[in-house]
Amino acid sequence: MLTIVRKAFLLCWLAQFLLATGIAAPAQLANATEPLVDAAWAVSHVGEENIHFLDIRGGVAEEFDAEHVPGAVFGDYFHAGWRATGVDGTPGMLPPVDDLERLIGGLGIANANHVVIVARGLSAIKMASAARIFWTFKVLGHDAVSILDGGMTAYMTRPSAPVESGPAAPEAQIFRAWFRAELIAGKAKVIAAQENGGVLLDLRPESQFSGARGPRFMVRKGTIAGARNLPLGRLTEGVRSRPPRPWRSCFLR
Repeated sequence: MLTIVRKAFLLCWLAQFLLATGIAAPAQLANATEPLVDAAWAVSHVGEENIHFLDIRGGVAEEFDAEHVPGAVFGDYFHAGWRATGVDGTPGMLPPVDDLERLIGGLGIANANHVVIVARGLSAIKMASAARIFWTFKVLGHDAVSILDGGMTAYMTRPSAPVESGPAAPEAQIFRAWFRAELIAGKAKVIAAQENGGVLLDLRPESQFSGARGPRFMVRKGTIAGARNLPLGRLTEGVRSRPPRPWRSCFLR
């Protein structure tokens, strides 16, 4: 699970072009893309042709159909195909790249588009799904991607926030990935990083970190030896990410 990181931690990822199929995202688009955008920004950019709001609220399509950001497309986090089950039965793995290309293109998203991910936003755990999709786009070489801070919950607090209803009917586009294997850490890479002084952060609740409880699919509870616990709840205030100053204390603990 990826930390929902503030600007200082993510801007280093936003300088590369998308070169797949010879089509590069405009430099000014990638360079201008912020990892986090707030509800006021979202309201002011509704209807812009190159900005695609991707609503990932999982489980209930009727919720999206009832009200969503105008022009948004719906890519259910749980059922659209953002995650796959590994050959050993491990859930939550990255699907094959060609499957993700078809999924994203089918949502009407092309390489040159700025994608804004809209989660439900009720808690840090709900916002973690947005961070996972953010990472997925990064792995696919797409830097023009942002997370709506606080998700749909924060958006709806804006008195002027427009909404629309009904299902989305996006026109399919061609999306080509530029796969970044360096953003994926397998077991060997994790061990090597720790041996070289790297710090492994476990973002799950303390009860799962300690092994007191855990998902049913985990045969062995607890965490990886040497990992440190930074529960997601420490990284948010309400439904939004914490201001920059408190982050330092979180990482120094």
